[in-house]
Amino acid sequence: MIESFNPWLIFNQYSQSLNFRLVSFDARQSSVSMKQAAWLTAFWWGVATVCGIWIFTAGSPHQGINYATAFVVEKALSVDNLFVFLVIFTYFGLQIVPA
Repeated sequence: MIESFNPWLIFNQYSQSLNFRLVSFDARQSSVSMKQAAWLTAFWWGVATVCGIWIFTAGSPHQGINYATAFVVEKALSVDNLFVFLVIFTYFGLQIVPA
């Protein structure tokens, strides 16, 4: 018997957001423009912020601060990876091909 529906609701929300992302944005073969990438980034950061606010209010302030800290650290590490990709692409001489 299921004691709480919260884990299932969170799993369902996560699955639905992945489906939304895959169905609506990956149906085309062209590259993503800078403007569209900025809007998508803002949208997903907004979703993460709402999730963080929910954790802060529904859970505890300590859990909310842990979530926010993990979010900031993850974003810092992802920017660090961009520089690694830049070094690798430069080393191998890869160029962006316009669509």
